[in-house]
Amino acid sequence: MSVLPTFHFPQGTLISFDSHAIVVSGFCRDGLIVWDRALEQETAQERASISAWESATDKERNDTLIKEARCLASQKVLQGARQTETNITRHFDAIQADAFRRQRLLKRGTDRNGAFQAKTWGPKRVSQFCSMYFGQLRPSQEALLNKKPSGNKTTPRMSVEASLLLDLICKKYRSVLQPSKASIERAVKMAFQEESAERMSNGRPPLMCPHRNTIYRRLDKFTTFELVLGREGIQEAMKEFSPTQHGVRALKPGELIELDFWHGDVFTLRQKSDFWGLLSLDLQEKLEQKEKGKKKKKKAQRLWVCAAIDVATRMILGIGVAETANVRTAIEVLDMTTRDKSHYSQLAGCSMAWSQSSGIGTVVVDTGNEFFDSEVQAAIVGLGGSYIYGRTGVPMDKPFVERFFRTLRMMFADELPGKTGYSPDCLIAYDKEGMAAFNSDVFRHLLVKFLVDYYPLQDIWDSWVSALWISGMMP
Repeated sequence: MSVLPTFHFPQGTLISFDSHAIVVSGFCRDGLIVWDRALEQETAQERASISAWESATDKERNDTLIKEARCLASQKVLQGARQTETNITRHFDAIQADAFRRQRLLKRGTDRNGAFQAKTWGPKRVSQFCSMYFGQLRPSQEALLNKKPSGNKTTPRMSVEASLLLDLICKKYRSVLQPSKASIERAVKMAFQEESAERMSNGRPPLMCPHRNTIYRRLDKFTTFELVLGREGIQEAMKEFSPTQHGVRALKPGELIELDFWHGDVFTLRQKSDFWGLLSLDLQEKLEQKEKGKKKKKKAQRLWVCAAIDVATRMILGIGVAETANVRTAIEVLDMTTRDKSHYSQLAGCSMAWSQSSGIGTVVVDTGNEFFDSEVQAAIVGLGGSYIYGRTGVPMDKPFVERFFRTLRMMFADELPGKTGYSPDCLIAYDKEGMAAFNSDVFRHLLVKFLVDYYPLQDIWDSWVSALWISGMMP
């Protein structure tokens, strides 16, 4: 007589056999009461999938149903064959046609107007969808939902207090003292040591000091604008990052005005001040004797021309001539933009009146010292406008005034005696200073006459000549 051995398994014992895992949950007269652990895990996964499906947006659910259409189309076309990338590539056209048919029937993939918008994936991606969908015991749409990011990307290792302290120390990197990254690393370590010592004295756990790579990554999060503004100052930040005309369209007069100085390409004669003749003869002699001991000035000079152009109409609203680029001339030109200048054109003997004027919206200037002066800035604001600075070395930030200066060089300065060309060393065999024939007053009159009588008609003339050339009326 054989007696079968009996075994006693305490409640909660895990029994594994033949790739199965069961857990003892109780006892009965004829055996044990067990439950399948794999089934329990599958139920938990289903619960998580259902929860993810309920929290998903309508767009995410719609994309998931479109993916399911691809999986069902692959199953129908392949007819039991494996949904590998090779098989799907071989029958991709048929799979895609059947998936589109399913989308239309289910009204999946339509825009707001009801038009069908086909959404496609490649064979490799469709094969991955099939693996996720048919890899379950009971295929469901929840498996095709886009997975939410998890891990260290969403759960930071540092505590909130440590992160705030690190941010506070890293902000010192934007100081005008321009500290190095190594000095910021040392400051972070000292700050964390002091904070940890204070917390331990109060019975609280210390703060873990971050690694140097964490500190450097936090410093790299500062934008270039923040670094230039903090380490080099607002003036340097304006030179590099100010918004400009390039890519912006002005729609009405005065909305955008460009202001700049140009070193004229013409030598003019120097002249004494207007009040020189009012001085007594003996005082004139004394002054001339004092001038003999000093270094003699050249008889000819190149004047600076300050111009303000309206971007919308391309009209010159103000012009000024000076020996150097200065604040006073810039303010005078700004004042000219807002008033009638017919008396200037009348004194210069112009055929038309220089009556163009407008209010001031935004004034674009370069980074010269005269435009950073507080008096110029106050003059612009006082006239009801605002100002922005173009970037250093980028002439296209003020394209219209730069184009006007090129017109002055080619069509005005090159026609006068004493011309210099693009630079004083351009014309070698030409006596530029010796050919100077005009003083500053005559030069100013000629300039105003060019602006009033010739420059406004130049664009019309060029367009007319181009039209004649295109029509074949000109050779």
